[in-house]
Amino acid sequence: MADPTRRTILSGLVAGVTSIAGCSKLNLFSQPSQQWKTGLPTGHTKIESPLCVTDKAIIFATHSGTLFNVSRETGDIKWDKRVSSTSSNGPAITQRAIYYAEYGVSALSHDGDTLWEKQRDENPGMRVTPLALNDIVVSGEYDGMVVARDVTTGREVWETSLEGPSPITSLIVAGTSIFASNQEGMLASVEPETGTMRWSYSGSYGQTVVGDENHIVLVGKEVTALSADTGEVEWTNTVTEPFGQPTIAEESVFVASRSTRTPDNPHDNEGRLWAFDLETGKRRWERETTPSPTTRPTVVDTQILAGMTDGTVQSFSTDGTHNWTHETKGDAVTALTVQEGAAYVGTDEVAILAFELP
Repeated sequence: MADPTRRTILSGLVAGVTSIAGCSKLNLFSQPSQQWKTGLPTGHTKIESPLCVTDKAIIFATHSGTLFNVSRETGDIKWDKRVSSTSSNGPAITQRAIYYAEYGVSALSHDGDTLWEKQRDENPGMRVTPLALNDIVVSGEYDGMVVARDVTTGREVWETSLEGPSPITSLIVAGTSIFASNQEGMLASVEPETGTMRWSYSGSYGQTVVGDENHIVLVGKEVTALSADTGEVEWTNTVTEPFGQPTIAEESVFVASRSTRTPDNPHDNEGRLWAFDLETGKRRWERETTPSPTTRPTVVDTQILAGMTDGTVQSFSTDGTHNWTHETKGDAVTALTVQEGAAYVGTDEVAILAFELP
């Protein structure tokens, strides 16, 4: 169970924290105020899953296969539960339950009790966070299958294949479709009710995917935007050594890149942020960052937040101007999640911390 002595309260919560919608009038010369930092108990390895932030909790998984529920207000560990032998997947959260996928799909109550567990025959595992959509929970599996199950019982509703055994590596919902991409770069638009494939597109190996109601953006060897309705290519542009998933916001696509470690550059300390027009693909700006990013960009109103390799989180305006730097000690290993004016991030110290945005 959790060791409460590992938690460090750094400052009290400020009453009346500004909401995300109210962050447009930021004092860009002030500094973030750290609220709390919680180290996980000894024996837990790195945090690789996304942080899911609810009204009261932060829920995430460690590489050692344990799901944690941490109080959003205080950082106290409410409960932890071993769900697999190893994991980099995050949970999907609804008011009904917490859904987790690794070597099967599990539904847990918000108290951590198991509601149901289901596994396909000879299931080789899963590499992506599941999706919880109304009456179904959707998983992307290692053998290239996309599988939907009933959220209440776990009964299989439909399954569809991306034409081959390549593992599903990206699974998102945008507009009226599910979008699944495999390791070989095939992207498919899937109808949520029946699992019927609407269209497919052959991209690049290991690409990451993000989307909104009208556009799907892939980042692999290039940055490519597709029509969400038809899969037709809308534009393509280039990025040097892209890193992580892109972000769509402010009618732009934001991409982080970082230099590859070599004998001449052993510290991976040079990177860039890029902004492209969502409709045309025209590059709006790029800027060097030293050190380089460790996380995908998170956009909150007029701020872009990213973790850096020197143990900091940095803020940039959506025009590329640098705003502020906040020291996190350890390098950020999860994208920042922002809710009601507070940012939450996991670090390579195997810790979660919260700070209030200025």
